[in-house]
Amino acid sequence: MSRHLPVPPATFAIHGLCAAALAAALAGCSSDSTAPPTTSLVGNYALTTVNGSALPYTDGSGDKIVGGSLQVNGNSTYTAVQQSVPAGGGTEVDSATSNWSGNSRAAQFSNGINSVNYQGSLNGSVLTLAGGGLTWAYQKQ
Repeated sequence: MSRHLPVPPATFAIHGLCAAALAAALAGCSSDSTAPPTTSLVGNYALTTVNGSALPYTDGSGDKIVGGSLQVNGNSTYTAVQQSVPAGGGTEVDSATSNWSGNSRAAQFSNGINSVNYQGSLNGSVLTLAGGGLTWAYQKQ
């Protein structure tokens, strides 16, 4: 089965909590009161769709993605878990850890498994990641 994991978590040294606190403080000093605040990406997410299709998602080879989760950490790391049913049967659970950077409007997630980088953004409580020909939507828990 091919490894579809969108964002394998790794270690990112951005001092997430300090950066978030500084960003919040600076946003409070902004003269543009109409600018929307940047929401933290940090949290736990459940996979809801792949390429706009509800789970289970079947890829071109017949493999099914039946579930997944994403844990985005304040230290610029994340962990992705994916539950799959290969075309030949059985079940698989894959997990990976890698790095992320950016903010809720424009984030980059590196993938240590297949070298695909994913572009992410948070819209309300839905984190969307796009890369490698796939778009993943995760609901914040």
